[in-house]
Amino acid sequence: VQNEDVYNDQENATAVEKTENEENVIRGAEDVPEKVHESVSADVQEERLDNDDEQIKQDNQAKLGNDVEAVELKYLEEQANMKQMIDKFQAQCHYLQTMVKQREETIAACDKNKSLLEKENQLTKRELELAMREKESAVIKYCTLEKKIIDATQLKDAAEKKSKEALKECELLSGKIKMLNGEKNRICSMLDKKCHEVRSHQKEIERLKDENTNLEAKVKWNVGKLKQESDLKQSLEKRIEELTTEVNQLKCNQATWEKCEADSERVAQMEKQYMEQQASLILLKHSNEEKEAKLEVSEKKLLDMQNELVALRTKYSTVAEEKESLDKEMERLKSEISELQTTLDQEILKVADLQSKLSDLEATRAQLSIEKENKVRLSREYETLTKNYEDNLVELEEIRTKESELLQINKVLTEKNVKLQNEITLYNSKAVALCLENESIKKEKKNYDDRISELERDLEKERSQKNDERLLLTKHISEKTKLCEATRKKLDSALGDLDAAKKKHAQTIKELNREIEKIRRKQANSVSENNSEKESSPQVSDTDSRVSHRIANSDGSSSPLPTPDNEPSRQTLIDRILRLQQASARQAEKIDFLENHSASLVTELQKKTKVLQDYMLRDQCGALASSKSDRHKAELANYGGGIMAAIYGGSNSNKSGEMTLELSLEINRKLQALLEDTLLKNITLKENLDTLGLEVDKLTRRLAMK
Repeated sequence: VQNEDVYNDQENATAVEKTENEENVIRGAEDVPEKVHESVSADVQEERLDNDDEQIKQDNQAKLGNDVEAVELKYLEEQANMKQMIDKFQAQCHYLQTMVKQREETIAACDKNKSLLEKENQLTKRELELAMREKESAVIKYCTLEKKIIDATQLKDAAEKKSKEALKECELLSGKIKMLNGEKNRICSMLDKKCHEVRSHQKEIERLKDENTNLEAKVKWNVGKLKQESDLKQSLEKRIEELTTEVNQLKCNQATWEKCEADSERVAQMEKQYMEQQASLILLKHSNEEKEAKLEVSEKKLLDMQNELVALRTKYSTVAEEKESLDKEMERLKSEISELQTTLDQEILKVADLQSKLSDLEATRAQLSIEKENKVRLSREYETLTKNYEDNLVELEEIRTKESELLQINKVLTEKNVKLQNEITLYNSKAVALCLENESIKKEKKNYDDRISELERDLEKERSQKNDERLLLTKHISEKTKLCEATRKKLDSALGDLDAAKKKHAQTIKELNREIEKIRRKQANSVSENNSEKESSPQVSDTDSRVSHRIANSDGSSSPLPTPDNEPSRQTLIDRILRLQQASARQAEKIDFLENHSASLVTELQKKTKVLQDYMLRDQCGALASSKSDRHKAELANYGGGIMAAIYGGSNSNKSGEMTLELSLEINRKLQALLEDTLLKNITLKENLDTLGLEVDKLTRRLAMK
């Protein structure tokens, strides 16, 4: 810029020197109108060209200034919008990161609580198993360990309370887990929306980048235009210098013409030639005016500067051609001057003729005076034009300063643009990192969802397996319950038979004792025997009939005892005792068989109860059977009676008819109570049968001893 300023100062100094020289030449050649007109026309052309160049530059600078201001305003607005959007995105990203961290912490805490609760649940299950074992041992040792049974029941109640509390806590935790899953899904949807927004903003950033590049290209194009215009200006200034040199040469050539002014005829001819040259100058002025109109049109068309340059070059070529034509005319004039010198001698002779033409010369002199006045006027106009030229030079300097300022502004804008591009790349990298994190989170979510689906499938499979096992167990239990009922009926019948047999045996033993005492009395007192025989014969017949009737009822397969007419012999009594022993042996075998069968049934029932207890404790409520089966059972219980009807009817809490945990626990308690009752009954039956067997053995021994 400094070099350009120095160069411009030098050009201005040379232009000022040239103008001063031209003014001196014009002052020295006031008498020569041709010189004045030529110099004035050249100066006018130069000034017009300078004015045209200045106007073009001013218009270009104004447009460039407006374009630069508009670009700066757009750039600042876009920069402010970008900063606001980036701040918003940063705030949203920080908020989402904090939310994700909080959710992860809550999920970790829930997982810890879940693991602790699972451990507590396992401990409670173990405690329940221990309590059930203690309860089973207490049931077996009911007679001797009542205190232990009471303690076990208390422990059982406490464990059941703990299990209820643990189940409630598990339900609450499952609800919390569902809520957390919902929140997780919502956060994922929010992240997806934010990703879409980030992508849209990235597209906007790319669009702004494209606009920025377009603006940079426009700025470069305008800078190139300015350079082209400065080159044009320099070429025009060179052309002006060439024209000024040519004008000086013409002035030097015209100095030779001053020598010929002495001759009037030559002056007249020169005046005629001058008039012709004035006409040609007028034509040139008209042509120059047309050229000026063309230049004004070219000023309006700034975008087509290259075409205008071509037009200017053509115009300069025409000017060069005109110069060549003028040179040719000068040569022609020189030839004419030589011819005039030859004809001077001839014209001296024609002085007389020329005197007649003095009047014409006076007229021409009047015209010359008029032309001198025109010359003065033109000189004044020339001074005004020089002043305008100086003003234009000052404006050119101001324009150059403005150009330097615009170049500095352009540098600042380019630096800011580079900074913004760096910031945009940083934000793009951050957005890409966020997108990658989001994709990783989505992948983890998909993995968790796949795991959950697999676990759900495994759960469904296990439920189907457990349902099948439950159905098999229910079938086995129903069969065993049927067998138990059949055995109970048999036991009831056997107990009735045993009671009847006991009564019969007691009566027969009493009668036998009485008969034995009577026989002893008869043997002791022979005299009283006859009387006693007469009196006791009907009694013996009655007792024999009773005994035979009872024995027939007790053992239908055995034959009735023979009733002697007068006295029961010893053999008959022994036969009766043997038959009774056989019947008692048969009943003892039946009792042993029933005891063994009942013991096997009890062991099987204990095993089944253990299996059912483990199964019930392992599975959740509702996993054993569907809600429809529970409703059907409840309806059947309402229509019919029995134990299950009492169970379903006694549960007031179950209003919906579905199987709940409390109802299942009540059913288990009542079934356990029934099992305990049956076991106690079986134990009592066993003890009664043992006592019966002992009494029968005693009786048989007594009879054998007797």
